Amino acid sequence: MSQHYITRIQAINTHPKRKKFIGKNACLDIHGYNIDEKIIKIYTNTNYVGIGVCNLKQEQLNNLLGKYILNGNSCSINDEVKKILGYQTMAIWDLLGHINNKPVYKLLSNNYNKFTEVYDGSIYFLDLIPENKYIWKERLKNEIDIALELGHTNFKIKVGRGHKWMSQIEGFKRDIEFINEIYGYIKSNVKIGIDANNGYTLDEVKEFLRIVEGKVIFLEEMFPEEEKEYAELKEFILQNNYDILIADGESWKNLEEAKLHIESQKIDVLQANIINFGIEGILEEAKLGKQYGNMVAPHGWGTYLGYFVNLHLGKVLDNYYMAEHDPLYNDLVNVVEYKIVNGRAIVPNVPGFGFSINENKLEKKDIIFDIQL
Repeated sequence: MSQHYITRIQAINTHPKRKKFIGKNACLDIHGYNIDEKIIKIYTNTNYVGIGVCNLKQEQLNNLLGKYILNGNSCSINDEVKKILGYQTMAIWDLLGHINNKPVYKLLSNNYNKFTEVYDGSIYFLDLIPENKYIWKERLKNEIDIALELGHTNFKIKVGRGHKWMSQIEGFKRDIEFINEIYGYIKSNVKIGIDANNGYTLDEVKEFLRIVEGKVIFLEEMFPEEEKEYAELKEFILQNNYDILIADGESWKNLEEAKLHIESQKIDVLQANIINFGIEGILEEAKLGKQYGNMVAPHGWGTYLGYFVNLHLGKVLDNYYMAEHDPLYNDLVNVVEYKIVNGRAIVPNVPGFGFSINENKLEKKDIIFDIQL
């Protein structure tokens, strides 16, 4: 067996874009068209390359040079490499996929699901963009049409306009209107979740559920994570026989914090951030959550490559709920086509994640650092 060790690491700043303008949510102002995403490209002495998001600094990544990648077998990352990277191992998993000529999900398990269910998470407060003030219903239908063309049938809708941008009464009324417009427009085979970015009160959530009963399948970050209020919401849902799940967790910093909330048994869907927790962290979260009947749906907004990693996890975790799709594109990073059909993503059978750099688009200003043996 060849010995694969790291000979060079490039850090590159990429600028993924959205094809539509993203407005406000309950707490944050305009999101716009663009994000920044730092990736690394790892080279080996055996001419394999791995690509992935990584937020570590150069002085931390310096320690990777010269390190062997494998740990005993061709599908396991060397412990020393894992210690340096922590959960920032996306590029190494991509690398292992190329070395083994397998997609990452086949490295993670011999048993995998045919599809990963996915939702469009890009329906923000488009009605609060000034030019949409009087035509927001038409613009909303246009956004839904774009999502349907991509293959989406599942949506996560932002609510909470009354927290910061409108009066409480008018904002709450508009939130309800949005749900009804979408539900009425698509009419069938649609699943809708809502995300308040902690902009609702417990009483508002209860009133919301009374009004939209049967139209919403999950609630995300409705209010700050207070155990007493979550317990009351859980009891309210059970008492009223609502078929709806409570989701939260994107702000969790580590597995220990996640563990506290999992053990409280107040949250149904665990949403640790895919970039912060990485593949290993989400696998650990899913394993722990399974003991308590939890599903996982890692937070994936604001990352281009993280979405595809989520889809590989969805292939191998039997308690995976849905993957969040922030519909971005990136001229600098090529990705083998991942299709969405009837709300389900089809993951291609290609080595790694199917990432590559479009070298013709790579400019000097994009390279943060380039270190090598």
